[in-house]
Amino acid sequence: MSGPAAGRTHLVLVGATGMVGGYALRYALEHPAVERVIVIGRRTLGISHTKLNEILHPNFSDCSALAESLLHQDATIFCLGAYTGSVSDTEFHTITVDYTVEFARVLHASSHAVTAAALARELQVSERTIYRDLSELAAQGAPVQGEAGVGYMLRPGLFLPPLMLTEDETEAVLLGLRYVDQRGDDVLTKAAANAHAKILAVLPHEGQIAAILPMTIPGPKANGFPDNKVPLNALRSAIRTCRRLAICYVNGEGHQTQRVIWPIQLGFMDSARVVTGWCELRKAFRFFRTDRISSAEIRDRYPARRADLIRDFHAQLSDEHSEGKSPDRN
Repeated sequence: MSGPAAGRTHLVLVGATGMVGGYALRYALEHPAVERVIVIGRRTLGISHTKLNEILHPNFSDCSALAESLLHQDATIFCLGAYTGSVSDTEFHTITVDYTVEFARVLHASSHAVTAAALARELQVSERTIYRDLSELAAQGAPVQGEAGVGYMLRPGLFLPPLMLTEDETEAVLLGLRYVDQRGDDVLTKAAANAHAKILAVLPHEGQIAAILPMTIPGPKANGFPDNKVPLNALRSAIRTCRRLAICYVNGEGHQTQRVIWPIQLGFMDSARVVTGWCELRKAFRFFRTDRISSAEIRDRYPARRADLIRDFHAQLSDEHSEGKSPDRN
């Protein structure tokens, strides 16, 4: 550990009861540069130290309660894990991947601005180099927020480096945005307009003309969509956080059922929107029209990776297509 003055560093250590975490804890407690160590774990350490502050957190599938404790910390060491073979494959993935991602989400939201001087010291480069690189990142679209003398941090968001698109590639992207403008909800329509403006701003003159006078257009605009009782943003949230959804669903004949689904995708069709998910009742993937979901309750994380579920969903689609079936039968 180098850089911070003696007794100035505030450290967070997650998972200090294991072998790796135990070594990290002992090193941190003995190091003169460390002033305070916050240990977060599912069970107590059984030791005391003037630098040590313990926080018990039994459920790492939701780390929101840790947000305040993660404010104004200088570094975090994440050692929570499990040995291969000591737990089931599902539990191993939950501990080593899902818990890590959830903690990182809360940690990122609690992160504070870092000065150019601190970055230069850590990276062993000049402050001038840091300012130059931050300026270049911001110019490329990186969500860098801050100012000299105050500090810098990355806002939530994604950015792409400059791309060289052919005329056909540009046409394909703009056609997709026009399709979203016709069939997307308010969130996607606004996002498509913003993306279109950003693309238009960096296109050469010829590309801007092609965007204003497109060669390809989507089909006729839909005549509107049925109203949803459950906001699509609630469904998006469940999909992004891999949470179970307890829904009350009314099919086309008016028959009402209670379902628990593992939502994986939203679909925007010509006349309706659907959520795709694994149905615990049917033990298979199903499509559910969003306007027929009368209520929804977000529950705990489902015990699977969304990427695996999407792969299994496409496998089911392929099998049912060959048999002439459809998952749109609730």
